[in-house]
This record gives sequence, C-alpha cells and structure tokens, in this order.
Amino acid sequence: MDTIGCGESDKPEELIHYTPSSCAADVIALLDYLKLERICLVAHDWGAYIAWRVGIEHRNRVDALIPISVMYNPPASTYYPVDQLARWYPGIFGYWQYFCSPEAEHEIQANLSNLFDVYYRSLAERSSQPLRAPGEMRAGVTGQRVITSPADLMTKEEKSVYIQALEKYGIAAPLRYYKCHRERWDQEKAAEKDHSPYFSESLPVLFIAPTGDQFANEPFLSRSKPFIPNLEVAQITSGHFVLLEKRYEIAQIVGDWLDKLDGKLGRVDGVETACLPSTSYIETADQMEIGIMTPVQF
Repeated sequence: MDTIGCGESDKPEELIHYTPSSCAADVIALLDYLKLERICLVAHDWGAYIAWRVGIEHRNRVDALIPISVMYNPPASTYYPVDQLARWYPGIFGYWQYFCSPEAEHEIQANLSNLFDVYYRSLAERSSQPLRAPGEMRAGVTGQRVITSPADLMTKEEKSVYIQALEKYGIAAPLRYYKCHRERWDQEKAAEKDHSPYFSESLPVLFIAPTGDQFANEPFLSRSKPFIPNLEVAQITSGHFVLLEKRYEIAQIVGDWLDKLDGKLGRVDGVETACLPSTSYIETADQMEIGIMTPVQF
C-alpha cells in the first residue's frame, strides 16, 4: 500500500497526518474497505513503526506482527527535539536532523540520484561510508562527498523508476515522516490513556533484526523486549535495506515462521485471518516490497 504522502496517495501538508498512529488508522480504514477483520502484518522501516502502532492501538485487528529493521519504541516520558537527539546520538539521528532542515527538500529534490547513491548501499558499503553523523548526509546528497560504491543494492533501471516517481510527486511529503517528530510523541503519549504500551501476551511477534541496522541493535532490543511478551527475534546479516540485500532469506524466514503458527492463525472466533501462505512469499520474493508495507525507504 502507498501510505499517506507516498506514491499516488494524498499528500496533505499538515504533519499530523504522517504520524505512525495516524497511518495506523489509515491501515484500519483500508481493512474495513477490504472487509478484512484480522491480518498478519508484515512491514519494514517506517512501515514497521506503523505496524507496531497497529498492534498497540488496534489490537483486535491483528493476529501476528512481523516488523522488519525498526524495533518497537515506546514513547519517552519527556519530549526531546531532533536537534537534541542528534547531539546525543549523532550516528543515529544526524541524518534525521538534515531531513528536518529547511534546506533539505530543495537540495534533495535537485539531487535525487545522489540521494539513492547514499542510501541504497549494502552493509559492507555503508560500513565503509556511514554518512550518518550531522552534516554527512547533506554532503553526500549535494555532492560534496563522493560515494565510492553508489546504490549497489539496485540496478540502474530500478533506480530510474524510483527517481522518476519522486520527480513526479516530489520529496516534500515523504520528508514529513521525519518532520512530524513532535506530533508523533504527543499523539503516542495521549494514546497511553486508552492503550497500554505493552503488547498482548496472545499476539505473536517476529522481529527481523539486520545485524548492521542501528535501529535493530541490542540497546533498542533490550529497551523494548519487556513490552513484547510473545516476541521472537530473527537476526540476519544485512544492512537496513534487507528487503533488497537479502530478499530470499527474508521470504524464507517469514514463510517458516508462518508455517510454525499454522493452526494458531487463520481463524479466530470464527473470523478468517488474511495471511499469505509461506509458498506465496517464496515464489514472489522478487516483488516482496509490494506485499510489505514500507512507505519511506530512506
């Protein structure tokens, strides 16, 4: 699905529409339209964050969660601006700081090819040139820093398709997923009044953790595990864009886990669960991005 701001979906300017909680409500609206009562939800990147919120705020609509790369992040007790987070954790939030800056939209739109060269790189290439600290992402996008192995996770043809889409629709709306940081925190703190930050013990969760992804490392896992009582973690040697770097391995992990749950899923209280069989994942691994909710890939 094209979440808000992506592809041919609407692109409102109000940041509140881009929060994971708002996007989770959009997912439920889509389920209602498709007449799907319950689902197994597989999601990557910002899609994973949205999937976590579906599991928290719409517990009766999901029978299993498979978030990839981005671990559950319960809201902190205090709000911290992105600039503050970038000072504390420059290797994690340095690029966020750039994406939230006034100059980012114009510079990225004018240098879309450079953006993909910076982002769509394998674990080995990202390790050699992380470009995560404050100022480094901007240097890569604007061409001030040369990327030694650009976009080695996609073909020139694939890169061209992405660039043409962003030339048509613009980068402004996708950047709002980062800029809504304050709205996201406010919304999730308010949701705690009606929704526990702890997941149900009856909800099976498989988190797929690429070993080279900073949002899936041990500090994130340790902080979040107590909130997810029925959690399994599958580690895979990859960078953040594991759907491109290890697509067949991901298909196998997802399929095997769903096979293991077979009999526990599929019909709950007489209601059918929407869930692809494992063979479908394996046979369509080349197009897995279509079946996995992943709204913003950078």
